[in-house]
Amino acid sequence: MTILSPNLIPQISALRYFLSAVLLCCLTACGGGGSGGTNQPENPPPPTSAPTIVSFSASPAKIDAGNSATLAWSVSGSTALSIDQGVGSVSGSSAIVSPTATTRFTLSASNAIGTVTAITTVAVNHPPVLAALPDVTVVAGTAVSFSPFRFRS
Repeated sequence: MTILSPNLIPQISALRYFLSAVLLCCLTACGGGGSGGTNQPENPPPPTSAPTIVSFSASPAKIDAGNSATLAWSVSGSTALSIDQGVGSVSGSSAIVSPTATTRFTLSASNAIGTVTAITTVAVNHPPVLAALPDVTVVAGTAVSFSPFRFRS
């Protein structure tokens, strides 16, 4: 029969607490509670308010016909983003558009609580068109006069 020395009892007690702490850390790191150690992401908590659109802008805000502009936004708390005028569902923080006429874009941000919107406009500048008259044959030695050119925009 082996009898433990009274001097070893504090050391054995400390070892038992150390091993308990190691086991607790392992269970916590592995998911604890019998999750099988899978690394499944936890579901985020449900939203408590509608999303917030911090900003929504077009750069440049005015373009020449045939060029493009970048729509940029900053949104928090949204699970879905979309822009009208045929842009559709978007992600990230920007989208490139090429409108053919001045266009008002509406950004919609939504979550389980609600939907919020913001508006920005891209103005499209159409260059003037020169309307020329048909060719005219001039007889040598006769006077010719010209009307001023007419522009239409």
